[in-house]
Order: sequence, then structure tokens, then C-alpha cells
Amino acid sequence: MTLEPPKTGTDPKTFKPVAMERMQPWDEEDPGEGGFLQEDKSLTRIVELNCGGIRFETMIKTLQKHPGTMLTEWASKGGDLFENGYIFLDRDPMAFNYILNFYRNDRLVMPSFMNEEMWHQELEHYKIENPAYRIPTDEEMDLAQQEQGKPPRDGWKQWLWLVFEDPASNHVARFVSIMSIVIIIVGVAAFIAETHPSIRVKQDQARYISGLHVDQWSTIFNLTEIIVVVFFTLELLIRFIANTKKTVFFLKIPNVIDFVAVFPFYLDLVPGISGGSATLMLRVLRLVRVIRIIG
Repeated sequence: MTLEPPKTGTDPKTFKPVAMERMQPWDEEDPGEGGFLQEDKSLTRIVELNCGGIRFETMIKTLQKHPGTMLTEWASKGGDLFENGYIFLDRDPMAFNYILNFYRNDRLVMPSFMNEEMWHQELEHYKIENPAYRIPTDEEMDLAQQEQGKPPRDGWKQWLWLVFEDPASNHVARFVSIMSIVIIIVGVAAFIAETHPSIRVKQDQARYISGLHVDQWSTIFNLTEIIVVVFFTLELLIRFIANTKKTVFFLKIPNVIDFVAVFPFYLDLVPGISGGSATLMLRVLRLVRVIRIIG
């Protein structure tokens, strides 16, 4: 009885071994399905950067994160760093450590040992945009304004919001901004002048100042205060109506200042509160309008 070898579906006489060429880890070609490697290993190979005598090592794919920058250009196909795996930089190695961390962590942090001018020069050399010098696009500014309560659609509400919130938006907004500053200065000056001893005299000591009786000066100061309060009350109401985010509106410090500046005037009109030291304290609160000029 003769034993036959098991049939495997392949004739040993016709079998031809297939030579398999092993790919190097940095081979740029993808062998495809069934190949020895399934991904481009060239992106994970380690390259060396010598900066001022200090050696740094990282992967190629780390330096390719930010297109348009110098290191990304060198680490791209055809670049010196991609082709040679080594490059020398005649720059500050301590600053370069922060530059390299930007590619690793996607966060740009200025070193504590450098001032803004020196850091800006380093960023310019590596072709990295400095956030401190970056001008936002119109789309970014529009989104930021909408987060503050700007109406998203064109209309009278958006126009009012721009007039009272963005002085650079149009000519009317610039005029309103200048007028607001002038009214603040006039209102504060009138309040300070009203407290002068020459004005605050008793009736039997009344006299003329610059051709006007002290009672006439008091009338002028009162009218000035009324005009100032009415202006800022209307401004506050208009900005409140045009704003789409009421909660954000009430939490903004400038709006709190505006409310504190006009509130004492209306509280002074309430019977039983007018007069005395309490009224004087409330009137002093109106000086917070000066903060609006600073802001």
C-alpha cells in the first residue's frame, strides 16, 4: 500500500516562491492592501534639530502641524529636514524649546525670560504668527460682537447696537461717542463747580458771580444735570433694547457704571429721601461717569 502526500491545492513542481522586498521605515510608497506596511512610516521617523549647539529631536509629523511656518516647510516633502533628517539653527536654544512645544501642544506661550519685542523677533524668524499682533478678520469680529449681544441680522436693532457699542462702525457712531464724552465732561465739571463755596451760600449771603446770581447758577447746574441724566438714561435704554443677550448686558461692567451714574438722580426724586447727607452721598456716585472716559 502506497501512501500519497496530502493534496494542498498546489503542485510542488509548479510552485514558485515569491520574493518579498522589505520596506524601510521611511519608505514613502504605500504598498497597499496585503503589503508589508499599511501606513506611511516616514511621518514617524525621528529628525534632529541642532539649535545653537543644543540638540532637539522630534517626529516629522509633529513639525507638519502648522502649514506656512518655517519648520513645517522644512519638514514637508522636498524640505531639507525631510530629506536629510538634520538641520542646524543659529538661534537661541532656550527660545526654540518654546517654539518646539508650540508644534507639540498647539499652544504658543511666551518665555518669562524674554520681553515681547525679542519674542516677536523669534516668531518672525520661524514664520509663526504672533497673537499679540494678529488682526482679527471681519467674520471673527462679527462673531465676537454677537456673543456680546449684537443682533445677527441686518436691521434697525443691529444699526442701533453698532451706533452705541462700536464707535468705529460708522460716522453716526463716532459722533455719538464724541458727544457722550463731551456730556460726561460737562456733567462732571458742573457737579464739581456746584460744590464750590461761592455757589453753596445761604440766601442772605447771596451775591453775583461772573454777572449771574447764585440762584441762576444753581438753575444752570440743575438743568445741566437733567440733560446729562436724560441722555445717559436714553442711551442705556436703547442699548438694552438693541441687545439680544440681556443677561450679558446686565453683567457688563460699563453698563453697571451707567446705571450707578443715573440711579442717584431718580432716587433723589423719591419723597423722604431728598436732602441730607444721604443725598450728597448719592450725588457723589455720579462721578463714576468719569470711568467711562477711561474705558
